[in-house]
Amino acid sequence: MLNFLERFIRSHLNTWAICMLTIALVGCVVEFRMRRTILKSVPDGQMFNLSTEQLKKFICDPRKCKPETKTSSETLAKRQDSTKEPPTPQCARRYYAATEATTDVAFPLVYGTFIGMLFWWLYGHAGRALLLIPLAIVAADLTENITFIWLALTFDCETTISEWAVWPNLIKWRLVLLAVLTAVYGLTRKLGAASSTSSP
Repeated sequence: MLNFLERFIRSHLNTWAICMLTIALVGCVVEFRMRRTILKSVPDGQMFNLSTEQLKKFICDPRKCKPETKTSSETLAKRQDSTKEPPTPQCARRYYAATEATTDVAFPLVYGTFIGMLFWWLYGHAGRALLLIPLAIVAADLTENITFIWLALTFDCETTISEWAVWPNLIKWRLVLLAVLTAVYGLTRKLGAASSTSSP
């Protein structure tokens, strides 16, 4: 695994790849800002203390649609008579699930590659084991996405959300903190080595 990660990072550590990753990263951030404007808040960005109550509140917000179990003639009649005012996005929960399954799948792959490149630049071959940190972050983020997609599409708001549903989020943000501390330490060490080399 480490050999594969090392080869992948080394083969993509060039100006062209970094420019493409930067464009993809900016595109994801723009999409997330649009999503936040529409949905007001999302559980993904809740750092370190996301609870099942907060997650349920987001999923069951009255502005967001509930999963449809069946389509009756009464439901169809209500839909046809809904021209008086635009429906609150029955789209909202499906829209959230759609962005989780598209943009929020690309995003961890992009920033995970960025972190891997940064670690390789800071630590080189000697620190290749550190490449497992961005790999773990990406795995936790994708697991979080799958969990939230499933809840957005199926949760009926009448039961309790299990504690396991928030664990991927909690693990992700702790790993992100570890990655930041690792990068700060590596940058400090690299700058210290550069200054001692340049001093007479």
